Amino acid sequence: MARPPVVQRIELHRFRGIESGSVPLAPFTVLLGLNGSGKTAVLEALYLAANPREGELIVENQDPVGRSPLRHVFRRHGYPALETADLEGRLDLTTQKEKKEEEGATGIFHIAQLVLNRPRWLNYRSANSSEIRLISPHTEMTRSRWEQMLRAALMDPETGEEVEQHLWFGEDGAPPIFEAGRDRWIADRLREIYALNPLRLSGGKGGGPGETTVWAIFEHGSAVPIPGMGDGIQAAFRALCMLAILPEGLFLWDEPEAHQHADAIPRLMQAMVDTLAERDGLQIVLATQSLEILKALRDIFMERSDQEVFSMVFLRRDERTGKLESPSFSLEDLDLMLQTDRDPRTLLFGRQTPERLGISDEALQEILKLFPHR
Repeated sequence: MARPPVVQRIELHRFRGIESGSVPLAPFTVLLGLNGSGKTAVLEALYLAANPREGELIVENQDPVGRSPLRHVFRRHGYPALETADLEGRLDLTTQKEKKEEEGATGIFHIAQLVLNRPRWLNYRSANSSEIRLISPHTEMTRSRWEQMLRAALMDPETGEEVEQHLWFGEDGAPPIFEAGRDRWIADRLREIYALNPLRLSGGKGGGPGETTVWAIFEHGSAVPIPGMGDGIQAAFRALCMLAILPEGLFLWDEPEAHQHADAIPRLMQAMVDTLAERDGLQIVLATQSLEILKALRDIFMERSDQEVFSMVFLRRDERTGKLESPSFSLEDLDLMLQTDRDPRTLLFGRQTPERLGISDEALQEILKLFPHR
């Protein structure tokens, strides 16, 4: 039986540059699209809708890293001061029957609907409200269990010191990262990805009064502060920190290729896929423009028996109407494109997304026979 995703589909209405749209999601989803196509908007919508809890103030909610999701999204767009006086938010969690369009059958769906009223800079064309709906068809899962799984960590180029501060030093009690040896898990992954000497990670005092930082302490005795290491290692370190404390929920990463050397990308993606396989309630969504990442994921998943957990979604936003289109492609589609020397990103030429390059299902199966999988 195929492993179900935490969230099967996200629906957006009047959010950022999107008037309306629906995006399918797999346990491991890669979002592709031109600049302005809606990739980051989808990640931010998932981030906002997965973290609030029913009956709580949305502005005061915290994600697994200790940030307010709404404040973090505003800060990402250059608005550090969040105006909350006239901002209203409401989250409704329901379980209801809906018709599955693709199967023509009725199933039980869990739905989380977040409504944001008057959030400046987040509403499409200055609409009065934005709506985000997360839909999951876990018929065997209770609503309370699904609500517990609704959490999300957003990793992006702007993510910085707050990861170290909250996870490594904490505010009350033991720092979260030291629970169950998660610091060792992070150190081992860093060593594997970047071919580093054996190391351990430790929190320590920084250069100024009250400053704290995380240190990489190597086997031969040298110690290097994480902020003093390369940008690529810092980015992977922060992403691994988030994964370490996220046993279930959504891990969202915008531009995972940023600062990464081509040789490190396959090992970084392998770490992501291995972590997904270890945790039944984890879901990963990446937004990328990197051909190296696509090739790495193709090679990794083609060797696995759970290929159905992977999906590639092309986003295309109509600039006139704000309508979002989101056709999905399978691992076989990706493999076919790469083996026939086609760059999957060229499907976005002219802001048009032809279905499978115009290849019928029958022709696709015949072509695939010519390319035995490794």
